[in-house]
Amino acid sequence: MGQQAFCWTVAKVCEAVVKIRKLWVSLMTTYELLVVKGPGKGQVYPLEGDEEVIIGRDQSCDLSFDDRTLSRQHVKIVKDGDSLTVEDLDSVNGLLLNGMRESSAELKVDDRLTLGNIELLVRPAGEKASPLERLAPPIPSADEPTLLHQPPGQRLVTSEESEPDSIMSITQSLSSSMLMDLLGRSHQSLGAMYRVTRIASSIFDLDVLLNKILDETFASIRAERGFILLIDPNSDQLEIKASRWQNIEGLDHNISISQNIISHVLDKKESVLIADAMADSKFGLAESVVLHNIRSAMCAPLRGRTRIVGIIHADTTGADEFNQEDLMLLDAIGNAAGTAVENAQLYKDKIQNERLAAMGQAISGLSHYIKNIVAAMDTSHAMIEKALVAEDLSIIDRVWQILRRSNQRISNLVLDMLAYSKERKPDTQPCPLNDVCKEAAELCHDRIKTKHGKLHLDLDPKLPKIQADPQGIHRCLLNLLTNAIDALDEDGGEVKISTQSQGENEVLITVEDNGAGIPEKIRQRIFDVFFSTKGSQGTGLGLAVTKKIIEEHGGVIEAESTPGQGSKLTIKLPAGETAGSGQEAASSEDTGSA
Repeated sequence: MGQQAFCWTVAKVCEAVVKIRKLWVSLMTTYELLVVKGPGKGQVYPLEGDEEVIIGRDQSCDLSFDDRTLSRQHVKIVKDGDSLTVEDLDSVNGLLLNGMRESSAELKVDDRLTLGNIELLVRPAGEKASPLERLAPPIPSADEPTLLHQPPGQRLVTSEESEPDSIMSITQSLSSSMLMDLLGRSHQSLGAMYRVTRIASSIFDLDVLLNKILDETFASIRAERGFILLIDPNSDQLEIKASRWQNIEGLDHNISISQNIISHVLDKKESVLIADAMADSKFGLAESVVLHNIRSAMCAPLRGRTRIVGIIHADTTGADEFNQEDLMLLDAIGNAAGTAVENAQLYKDKIQNERLAAMGQAISGLSHYIKNIVAAMDTSHAMIEKALVAEDLSIIDRVWQILRRSNQRISNLVLDMLAYSKERKPDTQPCPLNDVCKEAAELCHDRIKTKHGKLHLDLDPKLPKIQADPQGIHRCLLNLLTNAIDALDEDGGEVKISTQSQGENEVLITVEDNGAGIPEKIRQRIFDVFFSTKGSQGTGLGLAVTKKIIEEHGGVIEAESTPGQGSKLTIKLPAGETAGSGQEAASSEDTGSA
C-alpha cells in the first residue's frame, strides 16, 4: 500500500511539473509577425501569451490591413503554449503557407504567410533583421526621404550593395527554411540566366531572339506586361520590337510606357524599380500609368559592348509585386540581351554585305555572259549584211543558227532570273512526265550533236501521272540536260534521261552523263545561286532555279558524281492524289536514242 501511495505521489508531481513547464513555455515562448510585403511593410506585430488573433480587412480584426485583396476576416492564428496554428476563415483569395495553399496548418519559425497582397514572416519576438534583409533592404515608400538622384519610390541597383563580407555569413545565421527559400530563388534565377545565355548565343534572328527573351522573362518574373525597345541607330529613337501580355486580351490595348522611367534608365544607364507608381508623385499622373493602372514596374538597359542598345521593361497592376532580386535578374537579362542584340545586328550586316558582294560578282558574271551574246549577235548581223550583198544564202543559213541560239540564251537567262527572284505556287495539273522528258530531249538534239554525243531515253511506260507544272518541270530538265551536255568531252559522250516509279507515292527523273564529273568541294555548292564553273559562259542560276522549282513542287533534287566517270542528278517528286493508274503505253520512241 505504501508503494502504491508513493507511485501515486510521483505521478502527481510529474503531472504538476508538466503543467508548470507548459505554463513557463507559454510565458517565455513568444512570436511576432513581420510584414515583409504589402501595406505596413516592415512593421512587427507580437503574438504574446495564449491568444487568438484574427487578421483581415475589417477594422474590428486584431490585425487589420487596408488592402482589398484581403477578406474582412481572412485567417485566424491561435497560440497554445509553444504551438502556433493558422486557419483560413473561408477567405476569397485563400491562405498560402510557404507558397502552398492550406486551409489550416501548424506554424513554425521562418514560415511565410501570403494573404492576398500581404506577406507575413513568423519569427521569434525581438529578432532583428537577418543578413538577407540587410543585403536586400526594403524598397522605400513614396513618402520616405530619398537621395536627389533617386526619385521617390524607386530602388536602384548599384554594385556597392553587394557586400562580400555579409554574403559569407548568410548561410551561418539563416534558418533551414529561409536558406532553402533563398537557394530556390537563386536556382530559379540561375536557370533563367542559363536559358537566356543559350538563347543569346544561338539565335541571330532579331525578332525570334527578342520574343524568346521575353518568354524567359515572363517565366521568371511575375509581370503582366513586358516590352523590349531598341534604339534605331539612324534616328536615335526607341522603337518597340517585342511585347508580351500575361492576359491575351491585353493584345488589344495600346502600347504605352512611362517616358520618365525610360529617360531615367537611359540617362543614368542603370536599372530602376518602382514599388508603387500610382503613389509616386513623379509617375502617378503619367498617362501610361493611369491608362493601365500600373503599380509596380521595372526597367533595365540593354547594355552592348560600348553603348546602350535599348531597354527591357516589365510592369504589373499590383503594388510591391517586384523585389530587388527580380530587378537584379532583369538587369542581368538586360546585359545578356544587349550583347545578343549587337551580335544579331552584326550578323545581319554581315549577311547583307555578303549578299551585296555576291550580287556584285553575279552582275559582273552576267554582264560578261550578256556581252558574249550581244557580241555574237553583232557579228551575225554584220555577216548577214555581207551575205545579202553577195546573195549567198548558205551564209545566212549558218548565221541564222547563231542568232537562234543567242536568242535562246537570252530567253533562258530572263526566265531563270524571273523564276528565282519571286516566290511562286506551281500551276499544277495532271502532268505526263515522259512526254515532258521527250520534249526537253528534242530541244537539246542540236546541242549534243555539236559535242558528237548521244542522248538516250529510258522512260518507264507505267509511270503514274503526277500533279505538277509541266512548264516548270520542262525548265528543270532543260537546265539539267544543258549542264550534262556541257560536261561531255569534245570527242563525244553519252547523256541519259530515265524515269522510274518509286512505289505509289513518288516518281524519279534521272539525268546522267559520263563526262568529267564534279569534285566533292564543288558538288556541295552546285545549287548555290550565282555559283558557276563556266566562267563568263555561265550565269550560276540554272541549278539554283531548278532546285527552287522542284522544292516548290514538294520534291527534292540530289547530285552524285565521281570525278572522271560522270555525274547523276535525280529529281524526286511526290505522286499527285488525283493521278491516274498510269500513262498510256509508251511508243517505240520512249526507249532509244535522240
